[in-house]
Amino acid sequence: MIIEIREETKALRKELAAVKEEKGELKRELATVREEMKGREEKGQAEKAGWMKRMEMIEEKMEQREKKEKKNNVIITGIGAISGNIEKGVEEWLERGEKSWEQKKNIMLNKGKLTEKKYERMYIDDDLTKEERETQKK
Repeated sequence: MIIEIREETKALRKELAAVKEEKGELKRELATVREEMKGREEKGQAEKAGWMKRMEMIEEKMEQREKKEKKNNVIITGIGAISGNIEKGVEEWLERGEKSWEQKKNIMLNKGKLTEKKYERMYIDDDLTKEERETQKK
C-alpha cells in the first residue's frame, strides 16, 4: 500500500511538473502576445496622430483657399434699390467679373451712401468664411 502511494505521489509530482512547465510556457506566450499588442497599439496611435495631423493641414489649406476666394467679394443684403453712382460702380464691378482689392475697397468705403432714404435697410458687408462669421458674432 505504501508503495502504491509513493508511485501515485511520483506520478502526481510528474503531472504537477508538467502542469507547471505548461503554465510557464503559457505565461511566456501571454507576455509575447501582450508585447505584440502593445506594439500594435503604439503603432496605431502613431498612425492615428499622423492622420489627424494631415486632416488639420488639409482643413487649414481649405480655409486659406476659401479666404482667398472670398477676399474680393461683397455681400449685398436688405430691402431697397441701389442708387446713384454707387449702383453703376457696383454693376460695373459685377459685370467685369474681375474683382480687385481697390474696387472692393471703394465699394466698402462708399457703402454708407447707398440709400437715398435713411429708413431703407440695405447692407454691404465683406464676404466671410463660416469661421470668420462665427468669430465676428462673438
